[in-house]
Amino acid sequence: MERCKGFADAIGTPLGNQMIDSGMDPSEVENKVAAYLKANPTTGGILALGPNSAHPTIRALEKTQQAGKLFFGTFDLSPEIAKAIKDGTINFAIDQQPYLQGYLPVMALTLNARYGVFPGNNINSGPGFVTKATVAQVEKLAGEYR
Repeated sequence: MERCKGFADAIGTPLGNQMIDSGMDPSEVENKVAAYLKANPTTGGILALGPNSAHPTIRALEKTQQAGKLFFGTFDLSPEIAKAIKDGTINFAIDQQPYLQGYLPVMALTLNARYGVFPGNNINSGPGFVTKATVAQVEKLAGEYR
């Protein structure tokens, strides 16, 4: 809910009943997205919360010939998401940087154990925004360091 609220705030849209509880079945997600877009033709943007909803949404947009016509953001990277960024179907993906999420706590604990120092309380590991301009750089690292 908070991710959707942040997205709605950023694009200046009140958050109402636009959210789809799509579930985990890819066919169901695709059908719900296609049905929503048909019932709401003035929809201007989509936020998917990861590959489980982004992949079927990509297919729904392709089948309804709306790929690249709506502002589309998602979370996490996958080969399908990287391809959709390259072809203009997805505008951005927020990369949560799991490598840093594991590395930074170990680094902080090591510094504390060795030198008695501890970095500040707020060490961000992202988010990193992946766009058409940066996808080539990060896609080869997805699943390994990103």
